[in-house]
Amino acid sequence: MRLPIRVFTALLLMAGVLMTRFASKQQQTEIVYVAMGCTWAVFFTLGVRALVARKKLSSHDWRLFGLAARKNEEWLGLGLAIVGVPVLVFGTFTMSGVQQDWSALGGILMFIAWYLIWRGAYMICLDNETLHYTSLFGGYRQVKIEEISASRSIVAIHPTRPTVRLEIYQPNQQGPIVINRAIFKPRLIEILVNRLGATLRDDELKV
Repeated sequence: MRLPIRVFTALLLMAGVLMTRFASKQQQTEIVYVAMGCTWAVFFTLGVRALVARKKLSSHDWRLFGLAARKNEEWLGLGLAIVGVPVLVFGTFTMSGVQQDWSALGGILMFIAWYLIWRGAYMICLDNETLHYTSLFGGYRQVKIEEISASRSIVAIHPTRPTVRLEIYQPNQQGPIVINRAIFKPRLIEILVNRLGATLRDDELKV
């Protein structure tokens, strides 16, 4: 599920930019609204999904609990996303005979909201038996500690994965759990690696 969502979001933004380049002024406005509206819907839906996953995990006895952002950042992002839409759509109006244009503010609020939602969705949880991981595009993944066959610390460009990442493999699975190391504190990643028993060089732990 991770690849189609990432590709869809990227293509949506690219298509909006390219279409506005060749469209008329009126069409450009409509295309921007549609593209931002669709992107807003994707981020908002995935953000809610991440919050639901976090809520389900909140009752566990964690040995390791790591958030990439403060606990309320994703809620703030969802709130700004809700506020940004009407400001963007209805931000152009006339008051006391003077033309007012607040639509740019709505766009700024939405971009800030997308960043907060993306950052706030990252979470690592580790109890006695299971590793839990959530991200915006990847959703919720879990693996039993005893079922982990290998883990690798990687710093390399990839079309759909973070450049600085920890890949955790388990048998009979299509793809690994890919943890974005750059978004978490280095100390947290180091503790996680030691807990999983991975063999990594010291310089690979530096984010």
